[in-house]
Amino acid sequence: MEYIENKKRGIKFHISTTFAIVGFCIFSFLLLPLYQAFLKDPLVGIQFLLIGFISITALFLENEKRSFSLSMSVYFFCYLFFYCAALFEFVNDRFQWFMFPSVNEIIFGNNIILVGIICFLIGNRWYFKFHSITNPVKIEKIRMWVIYFILLILTGYLFYLLSTMSIGSFFVRASFDKNNLTSQSLSLIRDSFRNGAALMCSLALIRNFKLKRNLYSLLLMLYSLMLAFLLIPPTGVARFLAGSFYGSLVLYSFPSLKKGKKFLFAMFFFILIIFPLLNNFRYMNNNNGLEILDIVSGLNNNFQEADFDAYTMLIYTVRYVSDYGIAFGRQFLGVLLFFIPRTIWEGKPIGSGNTIVDHLLIPINGNVSDPFLAEFYINFGIFGVIFCSMLMGCLFKTIDKIYWNVSEQDESFIKHFYPFLSLITIFFCRGDMLSSYSFTIGTLVAAYISFKCIYRKSKGVKSI
Repeated sequence: MEYIENKKRGIKFHISTTFAIVGFCIFSFLLLPLYQAFLKDPLVGIQFLLIGFISITALFLENEKRSFSLSMSVYFFCYLFFYCAALFEFVNDRFQWFMFPSVNEIIFGNNIILVGIICFLIGNRWYFKFHSITNPVKIEKIRMWVIYFILLILTGYLFYLLSTMSIGSFFVRASFDKNNLTSQSLSLIRDSFRNGAALMCSLALIRNFKLKRNLYSLLLMLYSLMLAFLLIPPTGVARFLAGSFYGSLVLYSFPSLKKGKKFLFAMFFFILIIFPLLNNFRYMNNNNGLEILDIVSGLNNNFQEADFDAYTMLIYTVRYVSDYGIAFGRQFLGVLLFFIPRTIWEGKPIGSGNTIVDHLLIPINGNVSDPFLAEFYINFGIFGVIFCSMLMGCLFKTIDKIYWNVSEQDESFIKHFYPFLSLITIFFCRGDMLSSYSFTIGTLVAAYISFKCIYRKSKGVKSI
């Protein structure tokens, strides 16, 4: 009887996935300007049709297996940045950063996208096998003195910030960013500790409240969340950080989101509606009010904003490689050795986005993206797109399986950090890889150290 009920639920879920794919295809192909792309150039129109269809299908098929995952974030990114934003940019001839690519460059760039997505899908069929862990990791206790120590440090940092700016400035990106240190390395270390420690501390106190359900544990949890809200203000930090941090807290707190499509549709809502509204905080002066109506009236142009410049930078990468050749892994080397200061390694490569705008003489600051497929192409050409996309698909499938195969009783590190990692993957895909990789690894290290200090697990078990 239970088997029949599970079978019925599976059939219903499969039907809902089919309807979701058909519905998003209708929206994407009929309501978005795909027809205008066909009128402008039929070959480019066919390419966009394939990019959209493959991304949508892969996204919802992955969502049928897992409500969130690293792999799903890749498909989500490809749909938004390589189909929606790219389509608007091509149809309206409004590419970012003052340059106008040729149709041949666009066709070649779209071919890179198609090859990359297909190779990622192929690689995502396999995964690296690890020895299975028979006993789930059990946490014996939370070291509360470590929690108090972390909260004390974060509170001291909060008072330092309050001595340098008003509380209102915390929620304005332009003023909160002024707190950055002159040394990028020191800023990375500080922000990594803040993000990792605040994340693990908040998750530990959420877990503590669920277990004890008393007033003290509630107040302690609320204080930790308040500290996180002030030190990582949703409108004062980069939106990818805000979305990943608070999204992971929600996923950990509400296990019901691990089933169905609720979280995926919430992601679409935040990316397409909420995040564009938050964009107003980035350069808002303290003297000016928040002009919501101007943002709402401009939502139709959202995909042509600088935040969606990944497709443009992919096309410019094609032009850069055509003029200067591939880097033969030099950009990857700078990514892997990001922790070496430039004072020691004077010839350390700068980010790929910076490299491209500098060599193509684009008159902007170097804070631009360079998506993962562009990074593969600039390092090793089309062979890099094929091999690295397959490898990335295999690695992401491995991490996804490790998380989703652990039991509900398992309290390993990956159970705590994976929701954050799955959401930050969207930022990683946008790039450039130097900034996104160093940020992710820095937060990972800080979170892992905090996790090991906070929790004391039962003896005789191993944690991932």
